[in-house]
Amino acid sequence: MSSRFSFVAVGDALIHQGVYNAARVEDGAFDFRPMLRLVWERIASHDLAFYNQETILGGVELGLSTYPCFDSPREVGDAFIDAGFNLASLANNRTLDRGERAVLRSLE
Repeated sequence: MSSRFSFVAVGDALIHQGVYNAARVEDGAFDFRPMLRLVWERIASHDLAFYNQETILGGVELGLSTYPCFDSPREVGDAFIDAGFNLASLANNRTLDRGERAVLRSLE
């Protein structure tokens, strides 16, 4: 008996200021889902969908920032989950940009 599963992996979600400003909505929150809408169908068809979250998701409470010490809105992660991703990596060269507190917030 054999088993099969499908796997898809995508590269870095590197969120610069221009990207999060483009995702800002009227109430001051962020909505990144429209930016991912063209990949939803392709991602949904896989059992395991991986992406690398290159920038930390500490959120506005820690002060959003861009290069060289990134902190992105937490809504980025929500959008990737909504797009069908079910595995993310936070381990990269940007992980400690905003310290341990930002890493813990990303894990939430």
